[in-house]
Amino acid sequence: MAEPDPKTTGKTTSRIPQPHGGALNSGGTPGNAGGGRPKNAFKNFLSDLRSDPAALAAFETVARDPKLKNWGAAWKLMADYDDDKPAEKHAIVGPVEVRVKIVREGRRAGS
Repeated sequence: MAEPDPKTTGKTTSRIPQPHGGALNSGGTPGNAGGGRPKNAFKNFLSDLRSDPAALAAFETVARDPKLKNWGAAWKLMADYDDDKPAEKHAIVGPVEVRVKIVREGRRAGS
């Protein structure tokens, strides 16, 4: 049998009953510092790949030969994750001029 975790041994929390019959620990589970992947994990992974000579050679081989199956994906990856890519602008910058032309229809003949 596995040894108990010293972080959680001896710590107890009150439990909050739930309508379905189960219960939740109040304040969370002792010793659980949260989970999930680290921030920027994918960017860090790509940064490591950029510095790996073997990965760069393989990527360059694919990116330079349009006959290869993954050629388009290689160029899309470069475009999407390029560090030198300018930030997207979602706000209008500078003066904006709006012109509206209202045309009134005249009476029709015979009405």
